Amino acid sequence: MLTNNINTHKSAGMRYLILVFIFLLGCRSEGKINISDVTRDTSITIITKRKDAPVMLNLHIKGYTDSSFTLNKYFHFPGGNIDTTVQQDWYNLQIQIDYKANNIKKGQLTIHYEL
Repeated sequence: MLTNNINTHKSAGMRYLILVFIFLLGCRSEGKINISDVTRDTSITIITKRKDAPVMLNLHIKGYTDSSFTLNKYFHFPGGNIDTTVQQDWYNLQIQIDYKANNIKKGQLTIHYEL
């Protein structure tokens, strides 16, 4: 009798974990931005469809520039090939990405965001 009761609690706990996992997956906002002209400063605002308050913004930056650039005032990248991910505390339903080019003459960048 006791074994059956333990299995029932395990089953209910597993259902709860699956529901939390599905809920968390459903709350994510993600997409990709191509910086079309890496030589110019760019400010991009993305309005998400989230209904809950986020806490973390992940940015995966991939590409190449011939000089350094900055994202969101805090992340500084040297010129050359780049393939990296950065995280920033974020508590807003809108995503703001500020790109500042530092004497860049050529390159291409893609930013994948996830909130």
